[in-house]
Amino acid sequence: MSKPFAINIIELTILLKELSARFKLDSLRQEISACESFASSPTKIDIAVFGRFKAGKSSFLNHLIGRPVLPVAAVPLTAVITRLRYGPNDRAIVEFLHGQSQEIPITQIKEYVTEKENPANQKNVAAITVELPQLKDLSPLEFVDTPGVGSAFMHNTLTTHNWLPYVGTAIVATSADAPLAERDISLISEIRKYTPRIVILLTKADLLDPEQQKEVLEFTQSIVNKQWDSKIPIYFYSVKPGFEKYRELLFQKVLIPLLEQRESASMDILRYKFNSALTNARSYLQLGLTAATKTKEAQTNLVKQLTEELTALDLLSEQLELVVRELDATSFEKTLQRLQPETKGIENKLTTELSGLLQKWRMPVPKLLDQYMQWLTEKLREELHMLSENRRDLFLAPLNTLHKHLSATVQAFHEKLAQRIMETLGITLSLPDFTPRIIPPENPPIDVGVAFDVTLDLIGYLIPMPIFGKLIHRRLINHARYEIRKNISRLTASWRDKTSKAMHEMKRQAMAHLRTEILTLLDLAQKPTTDIEVFTEYLRRIDDALKTLEDSTLYN
Repeated sequence: MSKPFAINIIELTILLKELSARFKLDSLRQEISACESFASSPTKIDIAVFGRFKAGKSSFLNHLIGRPVLPVAAVPLTAVITRLRYGPNDRAIVEFLHGQSQEIPITQIKEYVTEKENPANQKNVAAITVELPQLKDLSPLEFVDTPGVGSAFMHNTLTTHNWLPYVGTAIVATSADAPLAERDISLISEIRKYTPRIVILLTKADLLDPEQQKEVLEFTQSIVNKQWDSKIPIYFYSVKPGFEKYRELLFQKVLIPLLEQRESASMDILRYKFNSALTNARSYLQLGLTAATKTKEAQTNLVKQLTEELTALDLLSEQLELVVRELDATSFEKTLQRLQPETKGIENKLTTELSGLLQKWRMPVPKLLDQYMQWLTEKLREELHMLSENRRDLFLAPLNTLHKHLSATVQAFHEKLAQRIMETLGITLSLPDFTPRIIPPENPPIDVGVAFDVTLDLIGYLIPMPIFGKLIHRRLINHARYEIRKNISRLTASWRDKTSKAMHEMKRQAMAHLRTEILTLLDLAQKPTTDIEVFTEYLRRIDDALKTLEDSTLYN
């Protein structure tokens, strides 16, 4: 039976793929993939929880469910997407990257999603699906816990960003005592490319009194109003006893309405994805049509200008390389300088503890040295691991600086291309947004190196401790201070090396994007007049699709 005022999802997808292939619109591939992924199950809505490391995502989902299913750690979890949905019995299924799957007890989830038990996702886990009876009232909504963005682990951030096209409804969690940092703003901007349904969740609301909550809410709302021309609802949340009202409010305002209106909500999201992709495709084709209808002189002039911009990319690449090298060259000393308070703190903590232990370690010098070396190595590994986690923003500062620079550079280049086209063809070109992905490097291994004077080890049994004990103790304490500074310096150097690689990768992304854009525009600018009918027909089909999307239903 035919459905009036409806448009076929498959037909839209075919149209987008046809446009991308025929006119080399490589920048649309991600958007097309997003449409396809969501259209494969258009009546199911994923509620994905995004946010920075330590934003309280897993704690929020555990509290929402009513039981501690997801592990909550003081360090980042690994790069695994975890999906939670209704099932009559407790059930967890691990899906591996090689395509196989395995059912596990829910109590074993931590063995696959924590960095401690699955470092750098060495077990090759693609995702985990958890079925719980507690989610019956919210079925068929499914919740997705994403790895924390901005943790010290590159694979976490990369996994989350790669999953973004699949999002239906997004809950962006951010701690109420540090709301909407630049990383959150960047994340929300990217999410908005794929869905109009976004909620900001200010977690840990129990840390604020009512007056502080009012200030935080006003501050967050001002950022939303400034950054995005759309209304994004903001809610407080806390998992602490006595704050159940926040959970009830989220159910009433977000989850229940979404459940009751899931079919229309799903269609809204899918319509949004298709509209974005079609609008971007239309901008490219309008350029091609206008260029084909202009005089040969105008067309040649445009090709010349675009070719000049293509050639100029080599100079731009060299300039960006200088920026990367400058950040690389200065990061080590700057980081060490800013780590001075932490370095002194670790020195005081460990030397104080060592002084107490030396009074208890009554043994010959060789055994004392062995005991000391073992203790210091273990303690340094613990302290450096915590330092690496707690100051990841400092270690990643060069990467964030370059990200801002590259984003501004790409935007300026887009504007320059648009200006060239406006001057030559008299049309406005809207290029798809591009933001280089920040891929924080993997946390460098804590490689502790402790060395001591071999001579003491050789003659140690000849040294009478009652006489020389205090001297030996002082030397060990001084040696500990040296080793602490040396190993913090080594950790900083490891971060610098890994951050340098990540910066070069970001630069490569930006240059590849700009080169692809110019080549696409050059190809469109050189289409012959015989392609006018082709452009006209495709633009008609796009306009028909966009018009239908405004007030029609979608069907497979």
